[in-house]
Formats: sequence, structure tokens, C-alpha cells
Amino acid sequence: MTWARLLRRKQRSDPRRPPFQLSARPMTIAIAAYGPNAGRAVCRGLRAAEILGRGAIGGFAVFSVIDRHGRHRQVSCQDGGIAALPLDDGCLAARYAAVISSGPNRPEPLSQFLVGAPDVGLVSGHRLPNRIGAAQRPVNLAALDRMASGLSP
Repeated sequence: MTWARLLRRKQRSDPRRPPFQLSARPMTIAIAAYGPNAGRAVCRGLRAAEILGRGAIGGFAVFSVIDRHGRHRQVSCQDGGIAALPLDDGCLAARYAAVISSGPNRPEPLSQFLVGAPDVGLVSGHRLPNRIGAAQRPVNLAALDRMASGLSP
């Protein structure tokens, strides 16, 4: 059964639930996971959001992992969401994974929206994680720098 069918069934079975409404409001989503098959969990989470969500979703996507060899790997697309990304078994099996997605046609490089470093971690954020912060550096890179030095982001 698809997510959409499950949602419709749930709405019919619970009269207190407001009816499902379409919205054209912008939507940016970032998902992160840690543990066995974290890449697969992140992929499934975004796929569910693309099926159930409405608005500007299913456009650009940046998927980033730290793989079992400790390498930071990343794939991205301008349009098509999670289905357009070439995810291999290594990405899906990664213990550290994150994705950010929203509407299509974002400024390049897309990697600016989700940064990572081996032996440190992955940093995304909501809407504009790449905006310049107080230190005249993108806030997501500043957070990654703090993590690398052992501080809280």
C-alpha cells in the first residue's frame, strides 16, 4: 500500500482529523540519521515526505554520507528529488547520512546546502544553511568548524 493510500485511509477513519489540503507554500526539508543503514533511512524518510508532503518539494536534493571507509561522499540533483539521485549500496548502508531538499533550480554548487567532513560529521539546516553568519562564514561551515574543534555547533 502506498503512503498516499495510508494517509487517505487514516483520514477517513478519524473524523477529528482535518481534511488533507494541498498547499503551494515553500517547503525545505532536512533529514539526518546515524546507525546501521542510516542512508537507507534518510532516503525512505525523504521519499515519504515527497509522497505525503505538498508545496515546493521534490526539486533539488543533496544527499551526503560518511561511508564505511570514513570518506565523505555526496550526490545532488537540481530537479526530481530523491528518485533522481544515483544512490549506490554504499550510500544506503552508511552509518552517517543526511539529505536536504526543496524546490528545483537552486544556486550552484548544491553542496553548499549540506556540508560534511570525515571524522567530523554532516551539517545541514533549514531554508538557508549556507547564509553568512556573524563570523563572515556560512553558518553550516562555521558549525562544522566548531564540531571539528570539539565544541558544540
